[in-house]
Amino acid sequence: MEGNYYTYSMTWPHFIRCVWPSSWPVMTIELNIRDLDYDHFITKAPTGNFLSNFAYFRRCVMSYNLALIFKTFVLSDEWSKAKTSTLRKKLINVSGRLVNRSGKMVMRLIGGFPYIEVLISVKERLVWLYRRLNPVPV
Repeated sequence: MEGNYYTYSMTWPHFIRCVWPSSWPVMTIELNIRDLDYDHFITKAPTGNFLSNFAYFRRCVMSYNLALIFKTFVLSDEWSKAKTSTLRKKLINVSGRLVNRSGKMVMRLIGGFPYIEVLISVKERLVWLYRRLNPVPV
């Protein structure tokens, strides 16, 4: 009780599940459409040419599917629920420099980068996946 008002905190998805349980699949689809609209710009046709718009739409769908595969199979559980824009802002668009050190490409990041452990785990999972898909013959 704060003053004369009773405060109750409930998150929006929990509220939808409790009040309208039959509409939860519809709300999930709406969240996916919002992700496609805001992060992949899929709802606006860029030109008046049908084939150009078709190619643009296919590229948007392919990039969305790659983002879903990346979130599902490469990222950890806490990052797999993040929106595409969050991944782009926090993990992909990072300040750094690629440096050639003795014929090996090394990525140098800014000091104190907060998500360095996530990038290291992504690298380890990608290397494991590559070795799993391309085994060395014995």
